[in-house]
Amino acid sequence: MLDKKIAVLLWLYHNDLDKEFFDLLYSVQQYVDIHLALCEDNENSDTINLFNRMNNIKQITFMPNCGADILPFINQLQSISADNYEYFFKIHSKKSFWGENDVGDWRVMLLDNLIGSKKALLDNINYINKTKKGMYGCNSLLYN
Repeated sequence: MLDKKIAVLLWLYHNDLDKEFFDLLYSVQQYVDIHLALCEDNENSDTINLFNRMNNIKQITFMPNCGADILPFINQLQSISADNYEYFFKIHSKKSFWGENDVGDWRVMLLDNLIGSKKALLDNINYINKTKKGMYGCNSLLYN
């Protein structure tokens, strides 16, 4: 079991995917605190209303769409105390496909394998604890 909740830092630029991310995180909400970042140029009221139905939303911030999906993450980290969390999961709403002829929905593959269920989430935390590495990703999606 977890001693502390996991910080999930979600950059939800494509807020038309808000229901997908809501459903994903709703099923594991007892284990996570959500730090939601939305694009300041988008209409976000429906997304905010949806996510406010969960009890584990710690902050909602608005940021410009810049920084190759990394800048929102760095900005979010500045307002979060590392003492409150042992693990940080960075996720975002990519829409691009992967592979020859766009055959793989890599967002769905990664998210399902990372936190697609309580079992997947807890299995991954156990794996992280055993291997003691600092960063993890899907082998087929990593570059050398």
